[in-house]
Amino acid sequence: APTRRRSDTLPQFPAVAAGDEDLTGVVRELRPVMGRGGFGPRDPNEPDVRWLLESGVVALGRMLLDHRDNLDTFAYDKANAILGGVTLAEVMAAFAELARERGVDPGAANKARLRKYWISALLYQRDLLRYLFRPAFYATRMAEVGDQLPALLSMTFGELVGHLSVTETDDAQGVLISRLQLGLLAAFPREPQIQQLAAAQYDAQCAAWAQVYRVISAAYRVTIGDGSAETFDDMALLFSLVVEGAHLRRVVDPAEGLLTRGDHVATRIIQLLLADLSGRPWEELAQLRADQHSLTSTDRPALADQH
Repeated sequence: APTRRRSDTLPQFPAVAAGDEDLTGVVRELRPVMGRGGFGPRDPNEPDVRWLLESGVVALGRMLLDHRDNLDTFAYDKANAILGGVTLAEVMAAFAELARERGVDPGAANKARLRKYWISALLYQRDLLRYLFRPAFYATRMAEVGDQLPALLSMTFGELVGHLSVTETDDAQGVLISRLQLGLLAAFPREPQIQQLAAAQYDAQCAAWAQVYRVISAAYRVTIGDGSAETFDDMALLFSLVVEGAHLRRVVDPAEGLLTRGDHVATRIIQLLLADLSGRPWEELAQLRADQHSLTSTDRPALADQH
């Protein structure tokens, strides 16, 4: 049974990735708190804040990604909720479930608890969107790629391309927050805050992946275009579009993302792009081996701080 805790406090949210602990600059709309000198800003790293935002992620995922009811009824019932679909009651139901799943008594799991931190659903929605698109979430993914680079360079070029294309399409893009980002862009393509957050994230992602591709290109001695920074920026953009498109097709049915011979569609498209960009046949590229000594400590990909 969960250990009983006071209803007004929860422990830190568990299993937060290194580098993703600080929500300063991400959470900006909190209700001021009364102190000895009067009202002042509330700490965005209070434990309840992340619990409540994670609850919103879960509730939004259920609405946007898992909804199966009649859409006409859905639109009528949810007209006054955040993002047009998630009620605060649903957020707090997810809050209670999250806490119990992690062995914590949620205490008062009602709208009053959320209102303690955000004056309105609109302000909560703004912070929830920033949380969904927070730079630190993707930065942790790029840190993982950087840690994996030495092992990845032990593969043949063909094995490396296959591994990265499948992992980024099926695993990384399958994470709930990544799925929600794509879902929100599809559902609200002209919403200003979503546009701004997504554009900043795409820019940072492409810059980080361009760095990875430069390292890989040098290690395998594969000349891409004219070898300029712009070339690798373009490559990162092209490959990100392939990965997102293949992921969306495979969400419908995994078999939809396979060619008739069983090849993963993202892998095959990227193979063809690399052959075209390098001017060398894929069969030749696939056999290449990396120079393990080409990797230096400065080659780790990183995202710019967008706080």
